[in-house]
Amino acid sequence: MYRNIQNQFLTLKNIGATGSVGPIGPAGPMGPTGQTGATGETGTTGDTGPTGATGNTGPQGDIGLTGPTGPSSLNNCSDVLFNPPLLNTQLLTYDQNTAKWTNGNNYNYKFVNPITNQIVDAVPDTIYFSDNSQINIKQNFAGLGARIFVYVLNGNQTQINIYSGVTLNGISGPFYINNPYTYIELVHNNFNEWKTCGDTSQTSAWFVNSAYSVSRLPMYALSDFNISNPLNTQILQYNNVSSKWENVNLPTISGPTGPTGATGSQGITGATGPTGATGSAVFWNFSTVSTNINPAIANTHYIMPLGGSINIAPLSVGERLLITAEGNTITTTFGGTSFIINWLGSGGVSNPVLTLVNTTIELVCRFNTGQTYYDIVRVSQNNDTSVCTLNTTKISAINNINDIPNVNITSPISGQRLVYNGTNWINSYSRDYFPFNSSANLANNQYLFLGSNGQSANIQFSQLVCPKNINITNIYFQVFTAPGGGSRTLTIQINGINTVATATIGGANTSINQTVNINVTQGQLLSLIHTVTATPSASVGLGYLLFNFI
Repeated sequence: MYRNIQNQFLTLKNIGATGSVGPIGPAGPMGPTGQTGATGETGTTGDTGPTGATGNTGPQGDIGLTGPTGPSSLNNCSDVLFNPPLLNTQLLTYDQNTAKWTNGNNYNYKFVNPITNQIVDAVPDTIYFSDNSQINIKQNFAGLGARIFVYVLNGNQTQINIYSGVTLNGISGPFYINNPYTYIELVHNNFNEWKTCGDTSQTSAWFVNSAYSVSRLPMYALSDFNISNPLNTQILQYNNVSSKWENVNLPTISGPTGPTGATGSQGITGATGPTGATGSAVFWNFSTVSTNINPAIANTHYIMPLGGSINIAPLSVGERLLITAEGNTITTTFGGTSFIINWLGSGGVSNPVLTLVNTTIELVCRFNTGQTYYDIVRVSQNNDTSVCTLNTTKISAINNINDIPNVNITSPISGQRLVYNGTNWINSYSRDYFPFNSSANLANNQYLFLGSNGQSANIQFSQLVCPKNINITNIYFQVFTAPGGGSRTLTIQINGINTVATATIGGANTSINQTVNINVTQGQLLSLIHTVTATPSASVGLGYLLFNFI
């Protein structure tokens, strides 16, 4: 029995490996659905898809009526007021009070003379800084238009003595100035008759025999001005930050314009604007590729993109034509005996021929008595290449200032001004000079004061800071006594170094106008030194350096 159990045990002990898993049985029935879980956070927004293609451009509206023809000359402009007489070298300046551009003289004082406790005879074109001094105005010492400018220092009275035979504002002198920071400008208006042309003060400042007084504020005392250490050639410029007018140097010429950036993609086309209002004349618009219209039909607007010719048979009184030349030339002729009678207000033009490019012109028949007379109602042009001539004479509308008949601008350059030459307004650089006068006998190795009187052995007392880029073209040098056995030489120095520009007077000569060519850069130090050879005769020296702004 024991053996049988042992054999069974041994049999169980030798059981084989587990077989492979059988196929999955069919799915049992689905249990009930559980409760819905909480909603998760929203994911980030995906990238925006590409912009769709731009829609087609809408149709262009009809062209509205052209505005009136612009002025034919500068003095016909609404913001220009000419005060006669028009003189050479006058400038256009803006007057804020009248809101107009007016002509005025470009006046430059030649000398500056500080005087203290002195009695002096007035010198024309001189600025006096006066401290308790007297200035005599005598007969016949200055030409018409000459000026004298007097600035009172320290509030000490300055007396201006008007000599017999001379008047100031029709009154004999003397008169006095006795307020600090006061100045007055006098101009020789007629023979030995002087006028006040400018005065300014903080309180009542001056009087003539107590006849009248003037009370004004100096520019620097005005609440919207901030003027500090003014220099020659500076201008007034408005500062948006401080809300004040400030004195600044003229801007330098800008460098060349950088390359144009790439053109951006075209935006969505806007809605077509409303059609312009129709004027009193009604035209049938007629756009044609034909290059020959003969004859033209009255009250028609001819639009000829390819250009060509139009012949106008005599129209009836009141009938009109509107002609538009786009990029190509249209030549317009007139049948019968015809005249254009209002061309620039100068009378009739017979056998008229109009030549048009990028121009619209309207014509109206005024008379027809066997001869036909037309008026030009309006001329409109849209770019600088526009052409409108009547028998080859320009009658175009004004696209830019050079279209004005009395303006002739040629290759303008930055920094140039508009100057009247007696016939036309032309572009030109300003021409100016630095005067000098030794005020005593010339001495060797002395520096002459430019723009003033005097001389000094110290170069620092006489150097002048060049306010802009200039080109010196002439040295004019004069002495009252010829040098005789010696000679006198003036040499231009830049930053204390001699240049090749010199002018020498010797022997029996008393003057020289020496042509030179010296450029001086803004900020460089300009000086003029006098030297001698041998022993020239004693004499005062005077003259000027003539230059152009560049």
